[in-house]
Amino acid sequence: MDVIIRFGSVNYMAVVWINGIHVMNHTGGHLPFQTDITNHLHTNGKENHITVAVNNELSHNTIPQGSYKRKNDSRTIPNRTFIESNFGFDFYNYAGIQRSVTLYLVPKIRITDLTIITDIDDDNDDDGIIHFNVTTNTHDKYIVQIDVFDRHGKLMNSSRGQSEGSLIIHNVHLWWPFTMHPEPGYLYRMAISLYHSIEVDKLIDRYYQNVGIRTVRVDRENYQFLVNGQPFYFRGFGKHEEYDVRGRSLDQVMIIKDYNLIKWIGANSFRTSHYPYSEQIMDEADIQGIAIIDECPAVGLSAFNSLLLKQHLVTIREMIERDKNRPSVFMWSIANEASSSKKESESYFQ
Repeated sequence: MDVIIRFGSVNYMAVVWINGIHVMNHTGGHLPFQTDITNHLHTNGKENHITVAVNNELSHNTIPQGSYKRKNDSRTIPNRTFIESNFGFDFYNYAGIQRSVTLYLVPKIRITDLTIITDIDDDNDDDGIIHFNVTTNTHDKYIVQIDVFDRHGKLMNSSRGQSEGSLIIHNVHLWWPFTMHPEPGYLYRMAISLYHSIEVDKLIDRYYQNVGIRTVRVDRENYQFLVNGQPFYFRGFGKHEEYDVRGRSLDQVMIIKDYNLIKWIGANSFRTSHYPYSEQIMDEADIQGIAIIDECPAVGLSAFNSLLLKQHLVTIREMIERDKNRPSVFMWSIANEASSSKKESESYFQ
């Protein structure tokens, strides 16, 4: 087995050591990152040490951008200075380990990625389609098996021997947003299993994924946003992952309270202004049928350069990799209130 360390989010830059050995760097908050630390752990009963250095300083090359000025502090001892921060956004630039840190075991041969795209059969709208693509960390011949269950645990369809393919779900329960259907947020449960090619009943790895079957399209002719072929009107908010009584922390009670308020007011959506929210918040959107505009932390960009663009693209890729299989995510927001009237922004966003 291999040991993986996973950080849910660290603001803004993180350097990680295991037992004094440097194992990884990561730049960018609000999104997870991980690495294999198996070869750096003591296995003789000796205590292991995890060290993380964190820096939340922002610049013109970071996502989001910010700046600092060093000023003289006349209120205290002579020649004492202080740092004044300047940010073009409406939330506090917290520093530290923002979300959970997890150690977990995985098999040496394992499933490493899964991409799901859903559709509805053009010839029979009672049939849903799940397109899947499974990636493993081996080129040896192993058998991938896909099983799809409804919310009551009934097996709906299976595939064996294909890492890429499609499954038909007959008499499908579609994933609908709240306000569009009496049963919003219907989720199927997919089990992705990896078996040995010779010992065919020997399970190597298994991964579970919630699946909401739905389509999202834009009707350009009638200027409509369509969910499962029906017009959808976004009624919701730009909110923050922060609470007056808790600050920015992972609080399951406050997450449920927020969703109750969203439904109480008759809303059906929100934008993750201005950064990707926790996976627990996103999970609840999938379950409750709340549509999401998933936004990367590129808020208030005012200067554009190649270093910024490189970090911006990394952040967008990480956000999409994390949330690509979520039925609640209807749009990706690549920036908020950028200075797009500047000439240099044209080539940047192209």
